[in-house]
Amino acid sequence: MDPLSVLQILVVFLINSTASVQAKRNYIIQFDGFECSENADLIDSNCSISSNLKKPIISMNFVPKRDLDKIFFNGTIYRKEINDQSKFLNFEKINVCEFLEDKYSHITLMSIFRDMFSRYTNFPSCPFKKDKHFFIKGMKLDAEKFPPMMMDVKLIADTLLFTGDNVKIAAANLTVLVKNKKVKVGK
Repeated sequence: MDPLSVLQILVVFLINSTASVQAKRNYIIQFDGFECSENADLIDSNCSISSNLKKPIISMNFVPKRDLDKIFFNGTIYRKEINDQSKFLNFEKINVCEFLEDKYSHITLMSIFRDMFSRYTNFPSCPFKKDKHFFIKGMKLDAEKFPPMMMDVKLIADTLLFTGDNVKIAAANLTVLVKNKKVKVGK
């Protein structure tokens, strides 16, 4: 990704995180793909995307086969272009329990993700108890939670959940599209 694009994205996020006035969003943001895999020794799971809707939603169900109390998250978000894919953001060893307890609220993007999770999941703070059903149900992206201005972009997020001793729990690949709405110019 060229330095100017990175600068534009950072400025937009900084403006959004400090703005006191809400602006109308000129774009739509929605899921475009969702795939997941699990460590069958630790959880049973399935995931899906409902793309036959006007605004696609994702869902995931899982049941731990043992108590999971030390869970970490790695995530990389890529900006996808026609013949290129460049790293946009990278999160390493985020403590999931602290994330669910909102201990990353000082980071705007983490706060946005935390808000989405609290609305669409039954995730506890911790631990994830053995044989209990957990879910992400009908999650969709709300443009009002993101900066007022965004460029057309396809984002791909690769994520990995793992235990405190670095054993994979689950992985997911998520694709998000941002498209500017057509603006009608007056006569």
